[in-house]
Amino acid sequence: MKRVTLKGLLREGTGARAVSRIRGEGWVPANLYGHGEGNVHFQLRETEVAKALEQGHHMITLELPGSQDHGLLKEVQYDHLGERILHLDFARISLDEVIETSVPLHVHGTPKGVTTGGILDILHHEIPLRGKVLELPEFLEVEIGELLINQGIRARQIALPPGVAIALEPEEPVLMVHPPKGIEEEKPAAEAPAAAEAAAPAEESAE
Repeated sequence: MKRVTLKGLLREGTGARAVSRIRGEGWVPANLYGHGEGNVHFQLRETEVAKALEQGHHMITLELPGSQDHGLLKEVQYDHLGERILHLDFARISLDEVIETSVPLHVHGTPKGVTTGGILDILHHEIPLRGKVLELPEFLEVEIGELLINQGIRARQIALPPGVAIALEPEEPVLMVHPPKGIEEEKPAAEAPAAAEAAAPAEESAE
């Protein structure tokens, strides 16, 4: 997994007033915990954090005064509008341990089923994976150009790097190409005349 490095500063205050001041200066308060070590309260530049999140980074190298740690992003808190990042929580990890995290799914191509009216339904935009930090991919790719209506891709069909496992059931659908809307509803209407014709001889026989 490609790692991004963010430089931060240690936080001296953790109260509401201190946090408000930090955010007002363009920083995001954050915590780092785990591995039997003490919690670290620090702050990162909001613009740098936003860029890392846009690029789908979950594992981040944190450079703080006098130390360097590797953190797995566990929680991101946003404001009520879902725009500003308010707080981050990182779990401390080592590069040789097995972790579980999610990576983005990148799809390539336009399904043949979509060009004939079908609807592409991506059920998992991110795929949960399990493996060593250095073996985990930054993202997963699938080619979908040959998919027809009522076809899809299941978890077991996604190619994975050696040593990496997908944390989904093998038959779990990842994406599907559904029939055009309305086809299912039209079937009963089309069958209705045939049902009426079948009933007519029975009524005449009864008479």
